[in-house]
Amino acid sequence: MNNNSKVNTKWLETINVIIMSVAFIALILTGFFIHNEEIIMFIHYIGWILWVLSVILAFSPNFIFKKYGGVQKGESYMKTTKLVNKGIYSIIRHPQYGGGIYIAFSLILIQQTLVSVILGIISIITSYLSMIFEDKRLIVKFGEDYVEYMKKVPRVNVISGCIRKINRK
Repeated sequence: MNNNSKVNTKWLETINVIIMSVAFIALILTGFFIHNEEIIMFIHYIGWILWVLSVILAFSPNFIFKKYGGVQKGESYMKTTKLVNKGIYSIIRHPQYGGGIYIAFSLILIQQTLVSVILGIISIITSYLSMIFEDKRLIVKFGEDYVEYMKKVPRVNVISGCIRKINRK
């Protein structure tokens, strides 16, 4: 990849992250300011259950990277030096982005407004694009080990990840 291509990719990633962040924050804020008086309560409750599970998923890397990622004491969990394929990382490759996607989907179910659907879809698409960018960075960082890991573990599909994990045993 030449320098011009790297610069263009970096700009695309930056724009994607900005759009993702603005859409996600706006999605959260819409829950405080836009109300649907005719929500379907069953869907609303499913949204809250999914939200709780998604938050757990999104924050799990904070602990798993520190435990298995070779992070130096006192450093951020993002300073991992080893490829982690244990815990949630044996089921999905991107629990934080996956958690963000599932949170966005849960907020759509909770809020049940057109605005939340639009912002949620934008959040989901940009989060998925961020995972693609992240996979490319991790291939550079961890090489063939990450390529093999990608073949075994899906990006965010928890059901597929569980099935694959069971089949690996």
